[in-house]
Amino acid sequence: MERLPQLIEILNKEQCSCVVASREGIVIGHRRGVLDLHGYVHSGDVLRGAAVADKVIGKGAAALIVAGGATAVYAQLISEPAHRLMVESGVAVRYAQKVPQIMNRDRSGYCPLESACLDAATAAECMPIIDAFVTQILNKQKP
Repeated sequence: MERLPQLIEILNKEQCSCVVASREGIVIGHRRGVLDLHGYVHSGDVLRGAAVADKVIGKGAAALIVAGGATAVYAQLISEPAHRLMVESGVAVRYAQKVPQIMNRDRSGYCPLESACLDAATAAECMPIIDAFVTQILNKQKP
């Protein structure tokens, strides 16, 4: 938790999506949604024992943070399901604002990943849902 103020400052200054203080140092993410967190989980131990500051944490992002082994988190905006999952998993959580559920980008409904993960009880149950979601996004981005 002692690294969170520094991470929050970087998050605000750099206008990035997330900032991670890991054993390797500070890692700054700029991709939208859960893409950076997903990459960190699948590329090693970036999140193991890390502190994370993120702009928006829904249940999908929370599951990645838990699965990756982060120990402390700050969110500018967090959903109730995300908060519950992290607290139940032993992650120390601070936030600026908590909402019942994260809205999608055009605010016409709920975030599709959070909706897809809503009934999953654990981070492990969320992971196949998140993997499929990220694969779909990445396939759409290919030229």
